[in-house]
Amino acid sequence: MESQKPIVYICTNLRPEHSPKPSCARRGSEKFLEIFKQELNANGCADKVDIENSGCLGACEDGATVMFFEEQIWYGNVQESDVARIVKEHIKEGKPVEELFIRRLMTRRKAL
Repeated sequence: MESQKPIVYICTNLRPEHSPKPSCARRGSEKFLEIFKQELNANGCADKVDIENSGCLGACEDGATVMFFEEQIWYGNVQESDVARIVKEHIKEGKPVEELFIRRLMTRRKAL
């Protein structure tokens, strides 16, 4: 049986413009899916993970949010310019980008 690739979720939830809660889509996350795929191809690691969009991941105040599901690594306030770094350092080199962690959610992380 083939092993499945790890999944990286990108919150693309779009709230109404005047919602009291922020929205990852309004912070640019809808572009991230394509940018992640381009960066994965450019770094020769498209076969290492599956990139998926998701609805709300529950970290609205820290959006745009990217979550590495199996590792339970949460990135917050991700900007378009951070995507290349996440791909290169985390996915290609195996070194998570700690300064982008949502620290309060990282405490939930199970031991690997």
